[in-house]
Amino acid sequence: MRRRALFCTITQEPGHGGIARVSSLLWNVIQTCYPGSSEILTATSYGKKLSALAKLRFVARVIQCQGSGSCDELFFDHLGLARTQSLVPASRRRPYGIFLHSIEAWGPLDGSHLKVLKEATIRVANSHYTAARIAAANPSIGMIDVCHLALDPDGFRSSLPSARFYESPEEQIVRQIRPNSVLIVGRMMKSERHKGHEQLIHTWPLVLKKVPDAQLVIVGQGDDVSRLIRMAAEVGVRADVLFTGRVSDRVLDDIYDRVAVFAMPSRGEGFGIVYLEAMQHGLPCIGAIHDAAREIVVDGETGYLVDQGDMTDLSNKLARLLADPSLRRRLGSNGHNRLQTNFSFEGFRSRISAVLSRLNDSAPGTQVW
Repeated sequence: MRRRALFCTITQEPGHGGIARVSSLLWNVIQTCYPGSSEILTATSYGKKLSALAKLRFVARVIQCQGSGSCDELFFDHLGLARTQSLVPASRRRPYGIFLHSIEAWGPLDGSHLKVLKEATIRVANSHYTAARIAAANPSIGMIDVCHLALDPDGFRSSLPSARFYESPEEQIVRQIRPNSVLIVGRMMKSERHKGHEQLIHTWPLVLKKVPDAQLVIVGQGDDVSRLIRMAAEVGVRADVLFTGRVSDRVLDDIYDRVAVFAMPSRGEGFGIVYLEAMQHGLPCIGAIHDAAREIVVDGETGYLVDQGDMTDLSNKLARLLADPSLRRRLGSNGHNRLQTNFSFEGFRSRISAVLSRLNDSAPGTQVW
């Protein structure tokens, strides 16, 4: 008999970062694994925050689905959503899986989060780094499957002619990008000051000494943007730092095509799907030694890994790449090849499909990829 699955997600709306991107990836695979017998339940409606009423409706639907027997298994794309399972009577509770991103489970979990994670049939993390941090902080939860991410094959990621005429104010941003530009893409939140924006701004005077026309392009939004703009002015590089704000996927695609290097020297990435976007565009990447970037960027082959706190090394690596087009091409080509080999959507689909096939088992998952 054909099994029925309910996929529970926070959102797939554009502008919600990696969680929305991962949701789209998972839903793509789930529909393949459960053809014609899968349903998606989204916690948020378009453009709205997760209200109390929306939470109530979400919880009611999850409970009703299991109580009525209209689904055989569930998969949650976030640990917070999976807590709903604690409200379902044990006799009615169906096997379920949880996807783990990063900070929501890196530290010691409280009772309800820990219980729902331990009782999951499968637990899937986006990197070995994430899995190791979760297991170290919560050693009783059991084994965690690791499935590296990929780029959504249905996403808009095609190069456009360089002579394209930009009419909208958003698209005219692309005209401001210089040949020797370094790009970072990511939210700028007061609560998440780990991605490397500050370090790039502070190191930019050193980069300019070696490459006078170097430009830092910062894509994203958040409640910390104004502080970073002031910081760029204070260190004397405001004219050489372009803050774009949030842009559409189409414009971001063009920005990737225009810049020379991608850099996100973060110390807190559970995976970092933006590295894959940069690799797709043939860009060398600079990541940090502190997090999951080590599983994506190969130091000296597809880019460089640096200590986030070492401004001298960071500036030297940036200047070296900007000053040497042949080196950029070689590392960028290596990165593109690595993307196709190690982070293809076909590989992601195969790994997730194998994990999902165990959802109807009674024992917790025991396989680590």
